[in-house]
Amino acid sequence: MTRAVDPNAVASQVRQPGARVTVNGIVVPWTEWTVTNVSHFSADTFAVTLAVKTLPAGVDPAWWATTDAATVEIAAGFADESGEISALTSLIVGRVDEVELCPLERTLRLTGRDLSSRLIDAKTAEKFQNQTASQVVQTLAARRGLTADVVATTTRVGRYYEIDHARITTEQTEWALLSWLAQEEQYDLWVGGTTLYFHPSLDPAVTAPRPYLWVEPGDQGPGIATLDRPRLKRSLTIAKDIVVKVHSWNQAKESGYTIQTKMPRASSVSSDGEAQTYVFTRPNLEWDRAVAYAQQMAAEISRHEYVIEAEGPADLILSPRQLIKTTGFGGWDGVYTVDQVERGFSVPGGFRMSWRAKNHPTRAMVAL
Repeated sequence: MTRAVDPNAVASQVRQPGARVTVNGIVVPWTEWTVTNVSHFSADTFAVTLAVKTLPAGVDPAWWATTDAATVEIAAGFADESGEISALTSLIVGRVDEVELCPLERTLRLTGRDLSSRLIDAKTAEKFQNQTASQVVQTLAARRGLTADVVATTTRVGRYYEIDHARITTEQTEWALLSWLAQEEQYDLWVGGTTLYFHPSLDPAVTAPRPYLWVEPGDQGPGIATLDRPRLKRSLTIAKDIVVKVHSWNQAKESGYTIQTKMPRASSVSSDGEAQTYVFTRPNLEWDRAVAYAQQMAAEISRHEYVIEAEGPADLILSPRQLIKTTGFGGWDGVYTVDQVERGFSVPGGFRMSWRAKNHPTRAMVAL
């Protein structure tokens, strides 16, 4: 069986993973868990199953029947050469949304989201018009007990409300507000542990992707992590020419216009000749911002043409928003952006993970 190899992975010949689950800082015995990390302005999630009869005092079923809040942390690590697991990597810190007690199986199942849930569950009518997007992130992070890790922006939020009038009277969740600002700034937004991150999206022109090689069995060297079942998908619909039209107008000048941009198909193989056309309406865009928006949407649509999904033994390196570069898949090779990583640990299955990545657009834009 051929295998996908990550040449950056460092692993011992015998993997000795370990994990710790805590509830409100109390270590609890677990039977299995999963953590799903995502990149599309959504909360990371977790599910953990606990053995009822071994739960310590303070987090037993009676306590869960009356509590209205609990924080879970799941961390994992690998033993070093001495066989000791001296350090664990936190995979998620989140609050429990639902508790399920199964008396017959004598288990307690907890499911929940990361601490972006504090922002997702809080609504605001504030507009922060005189602050920049990065300042709004810092303001709301402090309000919800989170540390802010931001790369500063310069445009005041009021400028975006001039463009999107519909939002000026809209009450929304704090997370929806920050997600909108992140998209306007072409930033990524996520929560890791107790920190709210607001950073520019990674650019393969300035960020070295993590390489993956496709090799034949027997060529695989010792101590290299493998992916057991990679699957490569391609949308032939998106493989066609992509045309994006952006309609906008200027209320003050009482005039409108339409911007068009084209992303030619990546393959020279003939198609049915029809382009896929997408139309967006955005009021009060300056000409250059309309052009930038059209190019942004064309690139975003193109990301869904090639998708890689894979699973195998878990590592603690891969994460959403990370760039990877594949070699050895022929026409499927390229730079991809990881958009989901799921790790799971159970007694029968061991420490495993699956992930998905979408291609990073490389087609040239053509103004129409």
